[in-house]
Amino acid sequence: MNRVVSRSSVVLMLVVFSVVTSCKKDDPQPVQAEVKAKLLAGDAGSSKSWKLVTLTQKMGSGSEQTATLNGCELDNIYKFSNNASQDYEESEGATKCDPSDGSTVEKGTWAFTLDGTILVILNTTLTSSQTAFALSQFFPYPAKVVELSDSILKLQMSYSLDGVAYVTTLTFNKN
Repeated sequence: MNRVVSRSSVVLMLVVFSVVTSCKKDDPQPVQAEVKAKLLAGDAGSSKSWKLVTLTQKMGSGSEQTATLNGCELDNIYKFSNNASQDYEESEGATKCDPSDGSTVEKGTWAFTLDGTILVILNTTLTSSQTAFALSQFFPYPAKVVELSDSILKLQMSYSLDGVAYVTTLTFNKN
């Protein structure tokens, strides 16, 4: 009888041991900001580049209009780096709108809200007081993330200018 009890005790201990060792805590879900950062800028230490393909704007209660963009705007490169400072840079493509322009259009930093629904781009290169005044309504660029995948980035910015509400939607493809 002791032998039977011993065997059943051993079997019971083995079952308990296997259950305890096979149960592990689930890995915590990553913060959406980290997930989106990887889609936007790649793995830590790398970067991804994007090109603007469409820009639409809705003014007040009017209908959405697609803007006609010049080739010199469509070939610009928007680079997001997944580094400690989360660098952002827009650079001129092969065609410059003004031949005297430098190769860098703007630089700054970027960040997502923790839930990954808003992307904020902070431009750190404003140098002209006229440019700063003209663009002060738009900085930093808080943009709702409408879509973000490995190949598409779609952002929507809402703002008001002179009492009129605007919604601008920017769609980028991975470069």
